[in-house]
Amino acid sequence: MALEISLKIQQQCSSFFRQPKGGVVKFRNAIVKSLAAAGLCLTWPLLTIGPAEAQELPDRPATEMLLPETTVAMAKMTSFSEFFEKMQNSLGAQMIEDESLAPLVERLYEVGEEQYGRIEESVGMSLDELRTLPSGEMTVALVAPRRKEPAVVVVIELDDENEVVDKAMGRLREVVEDENAIEEVSTDFEDLKIEKAIVRGKPVFFCRYDGVMIGSSSREVLEDMFLRWSGGENEKVRPLSENRKFITISNRCSTSDEFPADAMFYVDPIGIFKANAKGNSGMQMAVAMLPAFGLDGLLAVGGNMYVQTEGYETIIHGHMMLASPREGLFDAIALKPGDYTPQDWVPVNIGSYLTTSWDAQQMYAGIEEISNTLSEGSFDQFLKGVKNTAGFELKEAIIDEMNGRVTFIRPILTGDQFNAIGNVFAIGLSDPDKFDEFLEGQLSKEEREEDWSSVEHEGVQYWTMGDVTKRSDERRKKWMEKNKRKVDPEREAARAQRRKSMRQSRPSCVVLGDSLIFGDSEEFIKIAIDTYNGNQESLAGDKEFQRHAENMTKLLKSDVPAGMLYSDSARELDVLTRAIGSENLKEYLNEQAESKPENFQGLKDALDENPLPNYDFFRKYIPTSGGFVTSDDSGYHFLLFQESRLVED
Repeated sequence: MALEISLKIQQQCSSFFRQPKGGVVKFRNAIVKSLAAAGLCLTWPLLTIGPAEAQELPDRPATEMLLPETTVAMAKMTSFSEFFEKMQNSLGAQMIEDESLAPLVERLYEVGEEQYGRIEESVGMSLDELRTLPSGEMTVALVAPRRKEPAVVVVIELDDENEVVDKAMGRLREVVEDENAIEEVSTDFEDLKIEKAIVRGKPVFFCRYDGVMIGSSSREVLEDMFLRWSGGENEKVRPLSENRKFITISNRCSTSDEFPADAMFYVDPIGIFKANAKGNSGMQMAVAMLPAFGLDGLLAVGGNMYVQTEGYETIIHGHMMLASPREGLFDAIALKPGDYTPQDWVPVNIGSYLTTSWDAQQMYAGIEEISNTLSEGSFDQFLKGVKNTAGFELKEAIIDEMNGRVTFIRPILTGDQFNAIGNVFAIGLSDPDKFDEFLEGQLSKEEREEDWSSVEHEGVQYWTMGDVTKRSDERRKKWMEKNKRKVDPEREAARAQRRKSMRQSRPSCVVLGDSLIFGDSEEFIKIAIDTYNGNQESLAGDKEFQRHAENMTKLLKSDVPAGMLYSDSARELDVLTRAIGSENLKEYLNEQAESKPENFQGLKDALDENPLPNYDFFRKYIPTSGGFVTSDDSGYHFLLFQESRLVED
C-alpha cells in the first residue's frame, strides 16, 4: 500500500512537471526525483525483515551529529510518543473532552472511522494501530552532496516490542515482494545489514538497527551516517552539528538544556537552490543574479518548538540568519525597534494584530539601488510613469510622509460567512492632516468618481468603492455579449449560491489619528471610527491584551521589539462556528447528503445533532497567543508563544 502511494506520488509529480523541452526541465526533474525518493524512504525502511545482526555500536548520537554538514533541510520530531502524550494533556485535548463538544467530536471520529473502514482491509491496520507505529524520533532531511544529486534521508524510531510494527512490515512486504527485489549490499560494517531496493530505476538504501530505521536515496550518505555513529569521521565532510549556520541558529533558538525541543527545523534555501541548479545553465545564471538582489545574504532559517514547557502551551523560537552587512532587499527592508501599543482605532474584536516599523527612507533608497543595478535609469523611468499617471511625486507625496509604522489586522465582522474576517492594512503618517488633503485630492478627481465616493460617519470622512460585485457582473455581462456566450441558468444559480455564503469585498480607506487605514470592508472603517471616538472598546484598553503585553515584555526582557503579533484564535473559531451553523451551509449539506450520502450524510447528522459552542466556550480553552521579532547582527529572531492556564468549571 505504502509503495503504491509512493509510486503514485512519483507518477503524479512526473506528469505535472513534464515538459517537451526547455531550460527548466532538469530542475523540475530534480524536484520530481527528490519527491519520489522522499516517498520511498518513508515506506521502504519498514520492509526489513528484522533488526540488523547485533553489532556493538555505541549509543546513537543525535541525528544532527550523523547527518553531513551539506544537509540543506531537516525537520525533526524528538519523540512522537512524548509529543502525542503532551497533546493529550493540552488545553485543546481538554476542550474536545468537554461535555459541550465531546459528543460532536466522538460522532465525527465515528464518521472518520467509517470512511477509513473502506480501505482498512487493504492497509491491514486500524487507525489506532497506525498511530502507535512511530514511538520515538521522526526526522526527514535533504542532503546536497558536493557535485552530486540531492539525497533524502529518513530516520524513524520504532518500538521493537510493538506487534504492530511487525504487522506493518508483513503487510508491506505482501504488497511489494512480487514486483520488487530487495537485496543486501556489502558494507564496511561487518555485521550491519544494509538493504537496497530498486524502484523505477531509483535505488533506495535502508537499515534497521537498535530500534531505529534509517533510509536514504544515497548509499554513500547512509554509510557515512553509520561511520559517524561508530565513532569515526569523514575527513572531507563534517557533521551538520559542526555547521556554523546550524550552530548559530541552534544556539539562538534554545531555551535551556533542561528543556530539549520537542521539534526543530533547519533550512538552507540558497543551498537547496544551488543543489538543484547543477547542470542547468538557466538556473546557474539565476544563482549568479542572487547577489544583485542581496538574496545570497539569506544564510539559513531554523527554529525549535517547545510544548507545555515553563507554563506555556507552546513556545516557538525561529531565526532568520542573514549575512552582515546586509545588502539588497534585506538592507532595504530594515525593521527597527519601536513602541507597539495598539493605535486608538484598533478594536478589541479582532482575530489577529501584527505591527512593525520600517525605515521608509532606507527602504526607498534600497529599492532604487537594486532597480538601477539591474537596469541603469529604470527607477527614474518608473518615477516618471507614476507622475504622468497619478500626477504626484512618489517620494515627496508618500514616502516622505511615512513614519515607518506598518500594521496588519484581521477584524471580526458581522455575518455568518466563512470569510467574515476582514483584512486591513495601515501605515503611520508624519503629518496626517497634510496627507488627508492629498488623499482627498486624488480620490475626488473626475476620472475616479465612478470608483470612489466620499462618505461621512460620526463626523469623520472616509472613502469607499462602489458595489464591486455589481461592476464585476457588468464587466462579465459585456464580455459574454462580446464573445457571444450564452448564459447557463444552472451555473448562474450555483454562482449566486456561492456569493450568499461569501462576504463580498468593499475596499475603503480613511485617515484616522496618525494612520492611513485601508481595508476590504466598509464595515470595519465604521468600527475603527467608533473605536477612535471611544464608542467601542479598544485593543489597547483590553485587560487580556495588557496582560499579554506584560508577558511578552518579560520574555523579551524589553518593551521595544522590532515587531509584535497578537492573536485571538477563539474569536476566529467563533466565526467558523457561525458559518458552520448558517442556513447556507445547512442547505449545501442537505443537497450533498442527498446526492452523495456515503460522503456527507454522517457529517450532516453529526452537525444536526450536536450544535457547535460559541465564543465564551472557546475563550475558556484557547488563550490568546502572540509573539515578537527582534533584530541583531546575526539576523531576525522570532518568538511565538501561547500561555497555559487552569480551566475554570
